Amino acid sequence: MVEKVRRRWEADRPGVERVFDLIGACVVRGVEALAGGEMRRFADMINRNQEALDGLGLSCPQVDAMIGIARDAGADAAKLTGAGGGGCVFALAPGREERVLDAWRFHGFAGWKVSARPQERPA
Repeated sequence: MVEKVRRRWEADRPGVERVFDLIGACVVRGVEALAGGEMRRFADMINRNQEALDGLGLSCPQVDAMIGIARDAGADAAKLTGAGGGGCVFALAPGREERVLDAWRFHGFAGWKVSARPQERPA
């Protein structure tokens, strides 16, 4: 997948650099939104990031299916993880985790629930 993006970048550096900038902005804005408790904005940044990754050709039919299933089941956001090309998707679905998992399982995908706990900070 890295090679695929490199070839794309070599063919259209300005276009791919714009996508890289968009991905970077989504990450920065997403972190800011999460730190500020703005979950709707955080979800929006996750979804925009996925669109950018898909635009680079990093998604695949299975990932697209999992994302669609998650959103249909009530997820606020979903995106691929890792280098792309398949593998793993995460969904943000507070309070609707089981619905998303059940929907994925119904369609033959595996999944598990992860929850964040605040970390203790040193005094």
